[in-house]
Amino acid sequence: MNLSEQSVIFLLDDPSLLETERTLLIRCIRNCVHSLRGYSYSKKKHLSVGFATLSSQPGDDTAQTVLLIDFDTFSVKDELLDSYFKGTGFSALNYFFSTLQVQKNDLPLIIVLHSTAVDGQQNYQRLYSLSQFVSSKKVLAFKSDWDDVHKLIYSVQSVSLPSFDVASKMSVFVQSASQKKFFKPLLAGLGAALVVTLALLIIVPRVGRITNPFVQPVAAVYKLVYTGDGDRLILRDAPSRSGQDLLRLNEYEALQVVEENISDSDGELWDKVNYHGFEGYVHTEYLMGGSEEDYVITNPDTMYTYGKALLLHNLVAENDGYYWIRESAGLGEISAQWEMFKFYDNGAFPDIVKDPERAKEYLLAIDANENPYEAQIAQDCRKSASSNESAGYTELAQKFKAKAAEKEEEVKKIRRQAAKKLSQLYFDTDINLASAYYKKALSYGLSGDADYMYSLAVGTDLSDEESIWWLEKASALGHYKSTDILATFYWNRENYDEALKWFKAGVKQSDSAEPAFYCGWIYYHQYKNYSSAFSYFYTAYLTYDYSDEFYKSCYYLGWCYEYGQGTYESDSYALDYYNIARGHVSNADEAYSRVYKRLYGGWW
Repeated sequence: MNLSEQSVIFLLDDPSLLETERTLLIRCIRNCVHSLRGYSYSKKKHLSVGFATLSSQPGDDTAQTVLLIDFDTFSVKDELLDSYFKGTGFSALNYFFSTLQVQKNDLPLIIVLHSTAVDGQQNYQRLYSLSQFVSSKKVLAFKSDWDDVHKLIYSVQSVSLPSFDVASKMSVFVQSASQKKFFKPLLAGLGAALVVTLALLIIVPRVGRITNPFVQPVAAVYKLVYTGDGDRLILRDAPSRSGQDLLRLNEYEALQVVEENISDSDGELWDKVNYHGFEGYVHTEYLMGGSEEDYVITNPDTMYTYGKALLLHNLVAENDGYYWIRESAGLGEISAQWEMFKFYDNGAFPDIVKDPERAKEYLLAIDANENPYEAQIAQDCRKSASSNESAGYTELAQKFKAKAAEKEEEVKKIRRQAAKKLSQLYFDTDINLASAYYKKALSYGLSGDADYMYSLAVGTDLSDEESIWWLEKASALGHYKSTDILATFYWNRENYDEALKWFKAGVKQSDSAEPAFYCGWIYYHQYKNYSSAFSYFYTAYLTYDYSDEFYKSCYYLGWCYEYGQGTYESDSYALDYYNIARGHVSNADEAYSRVYKRLYGGWW
């Protein structure tokens, strides 16, 4: 971004104020600089700030200026003030104007800070001897001293200065005060900041970049997020842990600092920052030095979270939230790809109508995304965990491991959701693709829907092998219909080993007599294991479902008691079970008659 130059010079005519009014002076200048910064940022100007005094004392008259590389730091740490202001004087200002090679209408703004040392107007006479200064037509002074400034300029050089009339009108926002106590009422009314802001917005033209060895450019302060443990830094709407969560920022994201070291009620320090349209507060301790070149959004994960935050707060910065999420999706952020699918699947915005085909495209993009950005984050976290573990930082290593696991699970979750959705989309058009995608979903940790698995296997043109695979998966989840089909499938093919396995599974899943009866039948007829057969026949009897299998089980129980197979002989018990089976099993009447005659003779 090409920035035009906005040069500003603060003129202080009494260096003794550094001792007598140090705190108030710095707060006043601080407010002015913050207003200038806000203006320069909004107008895409590069801010250059210089300081000079008007003192005629030899000790104060050296060819230097105050260079505010980091004004916030300077204004908070009072111990640095003397080193910044010492040795600034009129010769520095004289050198600046003598080397200034710009058009007259591109001169800097001059802010005059008046106090007690007007000294018979000597300083002003020296100042206005500089023709470039007089020609700038952009001088801003405070109300109590403006009349003297205005008269002096006319007396030194007879020129038309319409800018001064505008500036004079702006100056009415600054309250008049005695010269001895000028800065206290100024601070109380915040007049300096207001005057500077209004004057800049109305009377300051755009100027070209100025190069000289004394007034150096002071760009806006930028800092980088650095938590050190892979966690995101929370941007809050207030300098407090209870402040609302506006946005979460990744490591090494650059922030534009508005104000530093704001102390909360608990003594914690916060910085007020701007992040591409979001203004809020972050913990000072989690910031490190940065530059304007870093102030761009390139991290796909940040694009996604930033876009989500824009949508959540209904904001539009350079672009809307949808734009940033789409950009993130294009760079391989799988979370953003899933979000884009949902946009088109639901018709999320007025300008994003429901579009099944576009939604499907993002599902396919997720399926094809073999190396999503989240996986790279997880890999970096595992490397950091390993290096910290080797160095003995166990707790920090565990944090990185947890972050890596979180990202890996996030990827798996989206993959299984997308694969499941693709399976459902292809169910009616390509059952083989539907089957393949659902297998993928299971491989990513999907618990599985037994009813859906059953539907894949039954009534479709899947191969027997594929259908059986899905029936087995559904049976493992307790789906009795699938179990029954499997058992019947092997029963009909006289594969009694496999049939017995699935009938046994059915006994655990069902309250019906059917699976238990067939377990008993196989044990009785195929394995001649009468005790196991008796046990399963009795299990079927206990269901009391009065199905065909229930009555057949009663008949077999009677048989086992009559002949002592798998249990002891008992004609009484045999008679009871045959009696239940009578009328339902073809041989039950004959068996009942046989046992009855043996028990009661001719009484029948």
